[in-house]
Amino acid sequence: MSTIAIAPDPERVVAVARHLVDAGRVVPALVVDDEGRGRSCWWPLPAATDREMVATLLAEATEEGHRAAADALVQAVDDLTRERLIATGTELVERRPARWTVVESWLLEDASLSTIELDAAG
Repeated sequence: MSTIAIAPDPERVVAVARHLVDAGRVVPALVVDDEGRGRSCWWPLPAATDREMVATLLAEATEEGHRAAADALVQAVDDLTRERLIATGTELVERRPARWTVVESWLLEDASLSTIELDAAG
């Protein structure tokens, strides 16, 4: 028999999510739904020191209560992170095939210069 969980306090969920986003404790994730479609999202990544704060989200100490709190926190973190990325003008663009990122290009160029310098010195 499945029971319906009591939802956590929405204001508390947003406060905890804001703390995690402010601290940079979020990670990108990919979720695949039942139809096989993928969706990117941002998940909370709390530290051990956040344990008590996250525990305050539990409206009831049941499996359903834990799931309700986790789902609410994930949604709040995803919403806040997306809002911040949009507000700062950040553009997340997928990598184009056969193109190196700026960092990869820089590292490759730096490595080739180092090799040339070593060859010339040696």
